[in-house]
Amino acid sequence: MPSHHVANLDIAPAPSLLTILIMSNTTTGATIIATALKAQRVDVIFGIVGIPVVEVAEACTAQGIKFIGFRNEQSASYAASAYGFLTGRPGVCLTVGGPGVVHGLAGLANAKPVVMLAGSSDTHEVDCVRLIVCISSDLKIPGARPWSTNA
Repeated sequence: MPSHHVANLDIAPAPSLLTILIMSNTTTGATIIATALKAQRVDVIFGIVGIPVVEVAEACTAQGIKFIGFRNEQSASYAASAYGFLTGRPGVCLTVGGPGVVHGLAGLANAKPVVMLAGSSDTHEVDCVRLIVCISSDLKIPGARPWSTNA
């Protein structure tokens, strides 16, 4: 065999950063969310930080995503909607669960690409999934129905 010949090796592609994070024992759900948002080129998040979502906000800022805080979820969701409308990229709104989701629905109704991330809540408080399904179906939000009706 000539000395310049290189063997054909089957080399597996390098795992993505998200795969590495998921396989790590120290990775949190907040870190996975932040990494996924960064991979989607999200550079700003609008919202309110509460107990169920403070870790998500911290993980996002650690990834270099700017967090813009608001005093109420309605204002944050309107800002995310305006951002989506002006940039053509999804605006991201971070709220606490339950009533926080209800307050943030105003911005979702305008549906210029918007993503709402919310903390958990008991379904006896507010069944947020069913509420968003009803609103996205009633408003005929393009693209929302296939995902929200299967939730």
